[in-house]
Amino acid sequence: MKRILFWVFILSVSFSFSQTITGVVKDSLNNPLANANVIAKPLLENKGLKFAIADHLGRYKLELEKEVPYEIKVSYLGYK
Repeated sequence: MKRILFWVFILSVSFSFSQTITGVVKDSLNNPLANANVIAKPLLENKGLKFAIADHLGRYKLELEKEVPYEIKVSYLGYK
C-alpha cells in the first residue's frame, strides 16, 4: 500500500509542473493540415525545445513546463 501511495505522489508532483496545450492546425479554407510541425521554443536559457506533429486531422498536443514562457511557431511544407 505504501508503494502505491508513493507512486501516486510522484505522478501528481510531476503533472503539477507541466501544462498541456492542444489545438488544430488549419489553412485559410479551414482544411486541417496533417503533419504540420508545432514548435515551442522557450524564451529562457537552459530549457528544452518542445515540439509536436499534427495528426491526420491537424490536431496536436504539447506538454510544456509551467512558469516558462514559450514562443510557438507552426510550419508546413509549401506554406510561408
